Amino acid sequence: MYVYDASHVIQVDDLEVRDNLTVETWPVRTEDQEVKRLRGNKIVLVKVIWVGQHGESATWESDSRMSVLYPKNTRVS
Repeated sequence: MYVYDASHVIQVDDLEVRDNLTVETWPVRTEDQEVKRLRGNKIVLVKVIWVGQHGESATWESDSRMSVLYPKNTRVS
């Protein structure tokens, strides 16, 4: 059972949430690259580090999609 403790309360800065309940993030770098095979097709994935109001997070994204949306951030660092 949880016992309330005032030190557990986290203060959050003003958070801007869009109408569709999403928060803006943007890619800062790519850290890794992987090639997956699916039904004979090669799919190149890159591990993208995103930054936003909650800090950094990482996701695997399609290299071709990232090249179109963010052409400056497509190189693996």
